[in-house]
Amino acid sequence: MADADQPDVAEVPAQPEAEPAASTALRILVAEDNPVNQELTRAMVEKGGHTCELAENGREAIAMVRMAEKKGEPFDLVLMDMQMPVLDGIGATTAIRWAGVSPGKLPIVAVTANAYADDIRQCRAAGMQGHLAKPLRMKDLMKAIAQWTGTSQGGGGQPPAAAKAANTSPRLRKMFADRLTMTLKAIAAARDDETIDDAARAGIGSLLHQIAGTAAHFGAEELGRQCLETEKALLACKQEPEMRAMIDIIAEKIERESAALAA
Repeated sequence: MADADQPDVAEVPAQPEAEPAASTALRILVAEDNPVNQELTRAMVEKGGHTCELAENGREAIAMVRMAEKKGEPFDLVLMDMQMPVLDGIGATTAIRWAGVSPGKLPIVAVTANAYADDIRQCRAAGMQGHLAKPLRMKDLMKAIAQWTGTSQGGGGQPPAAAKAANTSPRLRKMFADRLTMTLKAIAAARDDETIDDAARAGIGSLLHQIAGTAAHFGAEELGRQCLETEKALLACKQEPEMRAMIDIIAEKIERESAALAA
């Protein structure tokens, strides 16, 4: 598949006095559909001294794992997003395990904005070995890679303020702003309809989930938390007036962040 232009290392939050990169360069597959998370995760992996390939959905991830096995060049680790189009992370992991690729041969680590107990249990049941919460932190990522591959940690730690460093990349900043605009348009379309059907609700929920997974990188951690909460409540809601109230509230918060980004 054709990857987006690779980000400069400077677009990844800077690391203070980073340790030397891991002595063994690993092949890591990142299954992730959000372009901002794709670029940030790839740059972090490569900053840790490893090579990275991208899959945009679960079906692509399965195909890439199988092809790598067939060529005798297997991946050493998969970082698997939980929510992706075509096939989600649970389905992809289940298929990989059914194909005979064992956890000992290929560890799979979930990457999710939903770090709820039920989600973690589903990850384990599908055949994943662990999970990482979004937004990814360099220190946590390197620790997980070391834990599940038996290599030394590289890349150093990440200071609390570093999550805002992506804000300095005009390209990533624009990608995040475009995601906010897309979400506002979806909400506006739902407002104009007489009823908010399941497809519209799922679409808005998916967009909110993507914002939740990246917002902290742009200094909008509170918005990310609110989007995650709204996504969960919206998908569980059955009452039309409550749905409309939810999307009105979150739209106002997204508009505020969108205006701040444009300033």
